Amino acid sequence: MDVDIVVPIYNAFDFVKKCIETVVEYTDLTKHTLLLINDKSTDKRILPLLNSFIENNKALNIKLIDNKENRGFVGTVNIGMQYSQHDVILLNSDTEVTKNWLLKIQNCAYSKSAVATVTPLSNNATLASVPDFLSENVLPPNITVDEYAEIVEKCSMNLFPEIPTAHGFCMYIKREAIDDIGFFR
Repeated sequence: MDVDIVVPIYNAFDFVKKCIETVVEYTDLTKHTLLLINDKSTDKRILPLLNSFIENNKALNIKLIDNKENRGFVGTVNIGMQYSQHDVILLNSDTEVTKNWLLKIQNCAYSKSAVATVTPLSNNATLASVPDFLSENVLPPNITVDEYAEIVEKCSMNLFPEIPTAHGFCMYIKREAIDDIGFFR
């Protein structure tokens, strides 16, 4: 199943760079598309950074939309969902992904037909935070994000609990749900 990964971007150069680096490293962007949407960042380094990822990864599906006016999160992700014809992942530009991230999310999304959205676990995502729920779980200084993800995966019971809302740091949305319900308001 092809997925379009929509990253709304407004400033935060270092976070954006790390986010894109991890998506490029851990995602098959010959099959999926990374859609970078610059929401009229005031940091003049952002647009050259985004263009450099496209230029340095020509064999990969990396696209850029450069908003002419600031539309905010909702307006920007709506542009991405309108651009896409596939399932979509809305990925905050300060999020780092890890090995097999997309496969694990898709396994959950297609575990039942009634699933519309999926929010993965994180160390800092309120209702999706682990190990301490509703907390920022600061990584110990001797553990990388990748090592943390491995520990969580090894300890996981691989349950897919229903939650009352999705979390915007990383939200998988099935195309069927977008087509049925529409865009954000």
